[in-house]
Amino acid sequence: RVLTHIATFYIIHFSEGQYCKTISAPKKGTLSCDPDVKKHLPGAKCTVGCKDGYQSLSSLKVTECSKAKIWDHQSNTNPDALFAPCVEVKEPAALKLKNKVKLLVEYCRTDEEVRGFDNIQSLITF
Repeated sequence: RVLTHIATFYIIHFSEGQYCKTISAPKKGTLSCDPDVKKHLPGAKCTVGCKDGYQSLSSLKVTECSKAKIWDHQSNTNPDALFAPCVEVKEPAALKLKNKVKLLVEYCRTDEEVRGFDNIQSLITF
């Protein structure tokens, strides 16, 4: 008795011809490619970033067009080679910290030390 196993493979063809898919900057983002052309041959690299005041939800900084004519970040789950969005960076509301500091001075040897203590006390204001 001989058992035969047949495997089925699904291949997604990402690009037609000799170029990688045309990619665009993420919303509120930037895209700079080398060489700076609309159609990218294998070996072309693009740097992705976000405009001032925005931050990417991904750590991806550079993507490259491979010999297979797909981008490094392109996959079965991302066939359109989209980049993670850039989101607005908002500063947290100002925090106010209230604290009391008490210094215990048991003795002062000179008038100068007393003046020094007054200066320290004026610097420590919360």
